[in-house]
Amino acid sequence: MTPVSFSSKLQARRAALEWYCVEKKAEHKGELPCINQQYTSRMGKASTDEERKTIMLQRSTWVAKQERKGKREPSALKTAYVTMYRAYCEAKFSDKVESCIDEAIHGTTVDRQ
Repeated sequence: MTPVSFSSKLQARRAALEWYCVEKKAEHKGELPCINQQYTSRMGKASTDEERKTIMLQRSTWVAKQERKGKREPSALKTAYVTMYRAYCEAKFSDKVESCIDEAIHGTTVDRQ
């Protein structure tokens, strides 16, 4: 497998997030990748520094709560994201699931033709 550019890996991750958290929102509402995606989306839409500051403070508060509950452990985060990538890859690229996951996580090229 050949490494891909950071932007290509980012596109694969964004596609998975879009499918998992926006298209399938009802099924995955409240899951860590989707909550992170909501904050990221709100940050992108913020038009003032004050709005961004407010959103960052809200996210920091949420992260602190998650850490107190033990839900922000690296293994829990990894599991949540791998679950999301696997669901996306199984739905979109059923014949090359593992390669699709490798592309999103590790940034290796995958021939999907």
